[in-house]
Amino acid sequence: MRDILSFDWKAQIFLTVASATVIMWIFRLVDEFIPSIMAVIVILVLDIAPPNIVLSGFTSGSFFMALSIFGLSAVLTTSGLTYRIVINLFRFLPLSQFWHSLAIFITGIFLTPLFPSANGRIGIATPILLDMVESLGYKKKGKASTRLAIATFSGFTMFSSIFLSSKSMHFIVFGILPIQVRERFDWGYWFYAAIVAGLVLLIFYFILTQIMFHNSDKPKLSKNIIKAQYEVLGPLSAQEWAAIGGIALFALGIATSSIHKIQLPWIGFAVLYIILVLGFLSKKDFKNHVDWTFLLYLGALIGLIKTMSYLGLDTSLGNEFLWLGTYMKDNFYLFVLLLAGSTMLLRLFIPNTATVAILASVLFPIALLNGMNPWVIGFIILIMSDSWIMPYQCSYYLLFDELTGPKKLFNKKMILKFNVISVFFRIAAVYASIPFWKSVGIL
Repeated sequence: MRDILSFDWKAQIFLTVASATVIMWIFRLVDEFIPSIMAVIVILVLDIAPPNIVLSGFTSGSFFMALSIFGLSAVLTTSGLTYRIVINLFRFLPLSQFWHSLAIFITGIFLTPLFPSANGRIGIATPILLDMVESLGYKKKGKASTRLAIATFSGFTMFSSIFLSSKSMHFIVFGILPIQVRERFDWGYWFYAAIVAGLVLLIFYFILTQIMFHNSDKPKLSKNIIKAQYEVLGPLSAQEWAAIGGIALFALGIATSSIHKIQLPWIGFAVLYIILVLGFLSKKDFKNHVDWTFLLYLGALIGLIKTMSYLGLDTSLGNEFLWLGTYMKDNFYLFVLLLAGSTMLLRLFIPNTATVAILASVLFPIALLNGMNPWVIGFIILIMSDSWIMPYQCSYYLLFDELTGPKKLFNKKMILKFNVISVFFRIAAVYASIPFWKSVGIL
């Protein structure tokens, strides 16, 4: 790696500030948004980059998308629709941990290709999860409640790399593939090529949850109580209809995006505006249910990434990984391990999207020179960049933590332990896919 003194003064100051920020995030010395604000202030005061670059995160689509998701989540919660959904799930499912976990897990997988935002999916799922756990009466921070939390988080996020349409960054990778590769790897063939990895993740998920969260807790509910609560609910209220309409409008906007060409954040922001202007979400609820500290963190973080790109540090960092190309053709199995490690290393310092963009832009040309299919390289980058160890690395986990944190229903240490182990699942999923890719001519 290049010595910090080899960079110009502005880059040196930025690297120093960024390193201090990351250290505070890793050791959680203060809340995540505070180091972000510190970094922005120092960069602006020392004129490291123009304000329109440093503060660009607060005008980005990601910022407004997150704001929209908080608003939609608030409508779901305050309207009582999530409670109605939970009661209906209990009516038709056996009263057991397994079936409740399986139901929300499968729902997450089903919605993954339909909502191309992990933050969006988590924002919709978390209120349902909270109502479910409280209704079942499981012990706070116990294995039963934490198992439901893992089922929700994993179902709505773990299988993102299996579907082309599950994240916006997938379209970045798709867009820089050669045209002949893009024509082959449409939505259906992408799913087909990734199916073995998805099955491996699925098998490991069920094995690990059975080992880690096996317990004998019983739901504190009966079918008679569920029936009585269902009858008390009565017909859908105007707020519930508004919540349903908001989700339906959001989904419709996503499904027809190829026609109207409106980007996802502005669809979400338009839905939020309609909900607010029609009075289905009060000023008080909007203030209380939107996590403004998370939005500060997100906006500042995006600005830091833009600043890094403005200073040319992303290109310099990418050039440090050119050596991976020497292993790509000679020893692909070792290359996979080195690429996974490099991706995880980059993820300690820069967010997911930047990691994917840097590695893809560096390694795709090398793959073509070596006669390798760049989609395979892109898929490995995507599946490994989704993994994380420290909470600050994952925006949708931070969102999940913020939405569930006030009620303290789950054991965070067990969730983080499960996540660390799942990193090895992802590597195993890639290795299991290699014989399949060779058999169908992808590799």
